Amino acid sequence: MLKLLFLLLVTIVTAKDLPGLDYLTSGFDALKMISNNEDVTSSDRSKFRLFDLSERDGNDYELEVMNKTHTFSTPSLIQVTNINMKTRVSVESVSYTYFNSYSFSFSIPVGPVQVSMGYHSALKMAYQAITKKQTAIGMSTDWWGMFSVQLAPAYILKFDPIFNRSLSKLVANPTTDSKQMYYNQLVSTFGTHYISSIVVGGTVEMFTQVNSEFQESHSKISVSQEIGIGFGLEMGQISISNSFGSEVGVNTEDFKKNTQIQVEFSPAVITTPETEKKNMIFGWIELHLRQ
Repeated sequence: MLKLLFLLLVTIVTAKDLPGLDYLTSGFDALKMISNNEDVTSSDRSKFRLFDLSERDGNDYELEVMNKTHTFSTPSLIQVTNINMKTRVSVESVSYTYFNSYSFSFSIPVGPVQVSMGYHSALKMAYQAITKKQTAIGMSTDWWGMFSVQLAPAYILKFDPIFNRSLSKLVANPTTDSKQMYYNQLVSTFGTHYISSIVVGGTVEMFTQVNSEFQESHSKISVSQEIGIGFGLEMGQISISNSFGSEVGVNTEDFKKNTQIQVEFSPAVITTPETEKKNMIFGWIELHLRQ
């Protein structure tokens, strides 16, 4: 089986089991793992259990979040490592053509365009904006990883009893449709691959659509700089000053009038009166990481 690194976004709550452990036990569909930026439903991401990690014979893992300590029981067949990494990319890319956004911005290998768009909502949004409205798409990312989980080698792992029972139905060389059906159902139920390591954390992605009129009257450098400033303002890390416009040769208010901004949180944020009053990014972190 293929060893893959997959970015996992999990809400942290007080629980006995380590968040993300269920993803390591389950199979995945390789076609729907085209990119780490994949935006698919939970049912698309995960299949039925492949491995049995039910024994909690490992060391407890303690995670401190918002001055509260969360204790999780773990199996001995995994290794948990604190990473506490945060990465901000104010302007990851600005795409002026769909090919650019398709092949570079989202790190998706060149292949059938319609297939990829079916699994990636951000790509679909970029395609429609660039081809129908002649807009440029700027992407910025704020990523925070709390801890990583590494699975032991597959050859010492114990398979789930249901998976073993399913394997017993297979024949070496299926010669009839009914025998082939068992193979098809096995792949449909358990997936094609498994995940050997994950990172538990969250991301904020901001997509900035810049209309064609604004692009024609300003340089690409100015547009890129304004997108970066907009991301900082949206995340609440910098404040507006009169010097921004003169620094980049673009009026920030004019830029706002000619752009549309879409912010995506993973895990998703449920807006409440409490989070509306606070800085957006810190409200999101609090909402998902406190008890």
